[in-house]
Amino acid sequence: MEIYVASAFGVAQQTAELRDPERTCLLVEDGTQLVGYALLRCTHASCELQRLYVDAAWHGLGVADRLMRECLRVAHAHAATTIWLGVWERNPRAIRFYVRHGFTDVGAQAFRLGTDLQTDRVMSRSVDGRDV
Repeated sequence: MEIYVASAFGVAQQTAELRDPERTCLLVEDGTQLVGYALLRCTHASCELQRLYVDAAWHGLGVADRLMRECLRVAHAHAATTIWLGVWERNPRAIRFYVRHGFTDVGAQAFRLGTDLQTDRVMSRSVDGRDV
């Protein structure tokens, strides 16, 4: 985990992501406290939901639902017809969340977490104006 976090997160990495015109970062705050965020990368006719995280203390309070609705709105604004993501196959809570939001399993992809090769389920759904 330390290897992955060091390579995927940090000032340089997050600055590059925030400056990337293909990416949109969404934040949910409570006062000055960050409680959740999502990161999308939109290219051509699809958007990849690269991250959607909510602080554990805020689970079950609708924060993730709000983020997902906004992700769908952003995808629609980019004229994307599809939104897709990779989710760890051993994260049933997240998988249930995505299924509840209309995503279906369309395959698998390898994901390297440090030195551990894991499997992510690839999930996808169409984007249309009904969710916006």
